[in-house]
Amino acid sequence: MDRPDSVQTNIMAGNYALRRNDPDYIPLVVTNHILGGGPAARLFLDLREEKGYTYGAYSYFRSDIYPGPWIASTEVRTAVTDGSMQELIAQFKKIRTEAVPEKELDEARRSIVSRFALSLEQPSTLLNAWLTVDYYKLPQDYWDRYPAEVAKVTPQVVEQTARKYIDLDHLQVVCVGNGKLIKDALKKYGPLEVYDTNGKRIE
Repeated sequence: MDRPDSVQTNIMAGNYALRRNDPDYIPLVVTNHILGGGPAARLFLDLREEKGYTYGAYSYFRSDIYPGPWIASTEVRTAVTDGSMQELIAQFKKIRTEAVPEKELDEARRSIVSRFALSLEQPSTLLNAWLTVDYYKLPQDYWDRYPAEVAKVTPQVVEQTARKYIDLDHLQVVCVGNGKLIKDALKKYGPLEVYDTNGKRIE
Protein backbone atom coordinates (compact mmCIF):
# COMPACT_ATOMS: atom_id res chain seq x y z
CA MET A 1 0.00 0.00 0.00
CA ASP A 2 1.54 3.24 -1.16
CA ARG A 3 1.65 5.96 1.48
CA PRO A 4 4.00 8.55 -0.06
CA ASP A 5 4.71 10.52 3.11
CA SER A 6 5.73 7.47 5.14
CA VAL A 7 9.18 7.39 6.72
CA GLN A 8 8.80 3.78 7.73
CA THR A 9 7.31 0.56 6.38
CA ASN A 10 4.74 -1.46 8.24
CA ILE A 11 5.20 -5.12 7.36
CA MET A 12 2.69 -7.89 8.01
CA ALA A 13 3.26 -11.41 6.73
CA GLY A 14 1.12 -14.46 7.29
CA ASN A 15 -1.55 -16.90 6.22
CA TYR A 16 -4.37 -18.98 7.64
CA ALA A 17 -3.52 -21.17 10.61
CA LEU A 18 -5.93 -23.42 12.50
CA ARG A 19 -9.14 -23.83 14.48
CA ARG A 20 -9.12 -23.52 18.27
CA ASN A 21 -9.91 -27.20 18.74
CA ASP A 22 -7.23 -28.37 16.30
CA PRO A 23 -4.78 -30.90 17.81
CA ASP A 24 -1.92 -28.70 16.56
CA TYR A 25 -3.03 -25.74 18.70
CA ILE A 26 -0.59 -26.32 21.57
CA PRO A 27 2.36 -27.14 19.27
CA LEU A 28 1.67 -23.89 17.42
CA VAL A 29 1.54 -21.98 20.72
CA VAL A 30 5.05 -23.23 21.48
CA THR A 31 6.34 -22.73 17.94
CA ASN A 32 5.03 -19.18 17.73
CA HIS A 33 6.41 -18.35 21.18
CA ILE A 34 9.89 -19.28 19.99
CA LEU A 35 9.59 -17.39 16.73
CA GLY A 36 7.88 -14.15 17.73
CA GLY A 37 6.08 -14.44 21.04
CA GLY A 38 7.90 -11.66 22.86
CA PRO A 39 11.16 -9.77 23.48
CA ALA A 40 13.06 -13.02 24.03
CA ALA A 41 11.85 -14.52 20.75
CA ARG A 42 13.84 -14.83 17.53
CA LEU A 43 12.20 -12.06 15.50
CA PHE A 44 12.68 -9.48 18.24
CA LEU A 45 16.27 -10.51 18.95
CA ASP A 46 17.16 -10.53 15.26
CA LEU A 47 15.46 -7.41 13.90
CA ARG A 48 15.81 -5.21 16.97
CA GLU A 49 18.70 -6.39 19.12
CA GLU A 50 21.06 -7.57 16.38
CA LYS A 51 20.13 -5.45 13.36
CA GLY A 52 18.57 -2.38 14.99
CA TYR A 53 15.92 -2.22 12.27
CA THR A 54 12.92 -1.70 14.54
CA TYR A 55 11.62 -1.18 18.05
CA GLY A 56 9.91 -4.55 17.94
CA ALA A 57 9.04 -7.57 15.81
CA TYR A 58 6.47 -10.15 16.83
CA SER A 59 4.25 -12.96 15.60
CA TYR A 60 0.91 -14.22 16.84
CA PHE A 61 -2.07 -16.25 15.75
CA ARG A 62 -5.79 -16.22 16.35
CA SER A 63 -8.09 -19.23 16.27
CA ASP A 64 -11.82 -19.69 16.56
CA ILE A 65 -14.47 -22.03 15.19
CA TYR A 66 -12.94 -21.29 11.80
CA PRO A 67 -9.20 -21.11 11.10
CA GLY A 68 -7.75 -17.76 12.10
CA PRO A 69 -4.60 -16.05 10.81
CA TRP A 70 -0.99 -16.47 11.81
CA ILE A 71 0.80 -13.13 11.41
CA ALA A 72 4.32 -11.78 11.84
CA SER A 73 4.63 -7.99 11.96
CA THR A 74 7.10 -5.18 12.42
CA GLU A 75 7.56 -1.48 11.63
CA VAL A 76 10.92 -0.50 10.19
CA ARG A 77 12.70 2.49 8.70
CA THR A 78 12.06 2.79 4.97
CA ALA A 79 15.73 2.33 4.16
CA VAL A 80 15.84 -1.11 5.79
CA THR A 81 12.64 -2.53 4.29
CA ASP A 82 14.53 -4.97 2.09
CA GLY A 83 16.88 -6.05 4.88
CA SER A 84 13.93 -6.57 7.21
CA MET A 85 12.14 -8.72 4.67
CA GLN A 86 15.28 -10.80 4.25
CA GLU A 87 15.55 -11.36 7.98
CA LEU A 88 11.87 -12.24 8.35
CA ILE A 89 12.04 -14.82 5.57
CA ALA A 90 15.31 -16.19 6.95
CA GLN A 91 13.76 -16.71 10.37
CA PHE A 92 10.69 -18.35 8.85
CA LYS A 93 12.95 -20.76 6.93
CA LYS A 94 15.14 -21.46 9.94
CA ILE A 95 12.36 -22.59 12.24
CA ARG A 96 10.97 -24.77 9.44
CA THR A 97 14.25 -26.54 8.68
CA GLU A 98 16.49 -26.49 11.77
CA ALA A 99 15.82 -28.25 15.06
CA VAL A 100 15.24 -25.83 17.92
CA PRO A 101 18.01 -26.13 20.54
CA GLU A 102 16.72 -27.93 23.62
CA LYS A 103 17.61 -25.03 25.91
CA GLU A 104 15.63 -22.54 23.81
CA LEU A 105 12.68 -24.91 23.63
CA ASP A 106 12.76 -25.59 27.36
CA GLU A 107 12.74 -21.86 28.13
CA ALA A 108 9.73 -21.40 25.85
CA ARG A 109 7.82 -24.27 27.45
CA ARG A 110 8.57 -22.99 30.96
CA SER A 111 7.47 -19.48 30.04
CA ILE A 112 4.16 -20.69 28.59
CA VAL A 113 3.36 -22.88 31.60
CA SER A 114 4.37 -20.17 34.07
CA ARG A 115 2.15 -17.63 32.33
CA PHE A 116 -0.70 -20.12 32.39
CA ALA A 117 -0.25 -20.79 36.10
CA LEU A 118 -0.26 -17.07 36.91
CA SER A 119 -3.40 -16.56 34.87
CA LEU A 120 -5.29 -18.94 37.15
CA GLU A 121 -4.98 -16.43 39.99
CA GLN A 122 -7.53 -14.21 38.23
CA PRO A 123 -11.15 -15.41 38.66
CA SER A 124 -12.20 -13.82 35.36
CA THR A 125 -9.41 -15.58 33.48
CA LEU A 126 -10.25 -18.88 35.14
CA LEU A 127 -13.90 -18.50 34.16
CA ASN A 128 -12.92 -17.66 30.58
CA ALA A 129 -10.74 -20.77 30.45
CA TRP A 130 -13.66 -23.03 31.28
CA LEU A 131 -15.97 -21.18 28.91
CA THR A 132 -13.36 -21.86 26.23
CA VAL A 133 -13.62 -25.58 26.96
CA ASP A 134 -17.40 -25.45 26.65
CA TYR A 135 -17.55 -23.22 23.57
CA TYR A 136 -14.99 -25.11 21.50
CA LYS A 137 -16.04 -28.56 22.74
CA LEU A 138 -12.61 -29.31 24.17
CA PRO A 139 -12.03 -32.25 26.55
CA GLN A 140 -13.18 -31.50 30.09
CA ASP A 141 -9.67 -32.10 31.43
CA TYR A 142 -8.09 -29.85 28.77
CA TRP A 143 -6.61 -27.33 31.21
CA ASP A 144 -5.58 -30.04 33.69
CA ARG A 145 -3.48 -31.58 30.93
CA TYR A 146 -2.32 -28.30 29.39
CA PRO A 147 1.12 -28.07 31.13
CA ALA A 148 1.87 -31.71 30.29
CA GLU A 149 0.84 -31.21 26.67
CA VAL A 150 3.12 -28.17 26.41
CA ALA A 151 5.97 -30.22 27.88
CA LYS A 152 5.45 -32.88 25.20
CA VAL A 153 6.36 -30.52 22.36
CA THR A 154 9.74 -31.64 21.01
CA PRO A 155 12.14 -29.99 18.54
CA GLN A 156 10.77 -32.33 15.86
CA VAL A 157 7.20 -31.25 16.61
CA VAL A 158 8.18 -27.57 16.41
CA GLU A 159 9.81 -28.15 13.03
CA GLN A 160 6.79 -30.07 11.70
CA THR A 161 4.38 -27.44 13.01
CA ALA A 162 6.38 -24.61 11.46
CA ARG A 163 6.48 -26.34 8.07
CA LYS A 164 2.72 -26.79 8.20
CA TYR A 165 1.60 -23.34 9.34
CA ILE A 166 4.43 -21.00 8.35
CA ASP A 167 3.71 -21.84 4.74
CA LEU A 168 6.18 -19.95 2.58
CA ASP A 169 4.49 -21.15 -0.63
CA HIS A 170 1.29 -19.34 0.34
CA LEU A 171 2.67 -16.51 2.45
CA GLN A 172 0.80 -13.22 2.03
CA VAL A 173 2.77 -10.03 2.72
CA VAL A 174 1.30 -6.56 3.17
CA CYS A 175 3.64 -3.56 3.35
CA VAL A 176 2.45 -0.02 3.96
CA GLY A 177 5.03 2.62 3.09
CA ASN A 178 6.50 4.91 0.47
CA GLY A 179 5.83 2.97 -2.72
CA LYS A 180 8.54 4.66 -4.78
CA LEU A 181 11.19 3.68 -2.27
CA ILE A 182 10.13 0.13 -1.39
CA LYS A 183 8.41 -1.25 -4.49
CA ASP A 184 11.50 -2.53 -6.27
CA ALA A 185 12.80 -4.18 -3.10
CA LEU A 186 9.52 -6.04 -2.57
CA LYS A 187 9.27 -7.38 -6.13
CA LYS A 188 11.90 -10.03 -5.41
CA TYR A 189 9.62 -11.75 -2.88
CA GLY A 190 6.76 -12.54 -5.25
CA PRO A 191 4.04 -11.01 -7.44
CA LEU A 192 3.42 -7.40 -6.40
CA GLU A 193 0.15 -5.47 -6.29
CA VAL A 194 0.12 -1.78 -5.39
CA TYR A 195 -2.84 0.02 -3.78
CA ASP A 196 -3.41 3.56 -2.59
CA THR A 197 -4.50 4.36 0.97
CA ASN A 198 -8.16 4.14 -0.07
CA GLY A 199 -7.72 0.55 -1.20
CA LYS A 200 -7.80 1.35 -4.92
CA ARG A 201 -5.43 -0.77 -6.98
CA ILE A 202 -2.78 1.30 -8.74
CA GLU A 203 -0.87 -1.48 -10.50
